[in-house]
Amino acid sequence: LDAANEIDAGGVMINDSSDYRFDAMPFGGFKYGSMGREGVRFAYEDMTQPKVVCINRLKR
Repeated sequence: LDAANEIDAGGVMINDSSDYRFDAMPFGGFKYGSMGREGVRFAYEDMTQPKVVCINRLKR
């Protein structure tokens, strides 16, 4: 795992091939040579904007 942490890449396969992928696993790169990551979670984050909404439900 030390080698995987040292490699500056979006994904690292160790003793495996890239033909297996499940939807929750991020796929894609980062930095300037990439279009971003893909996968269900990352698509959701790309298409939404988080917002904080505070509601005071105490009656005065």
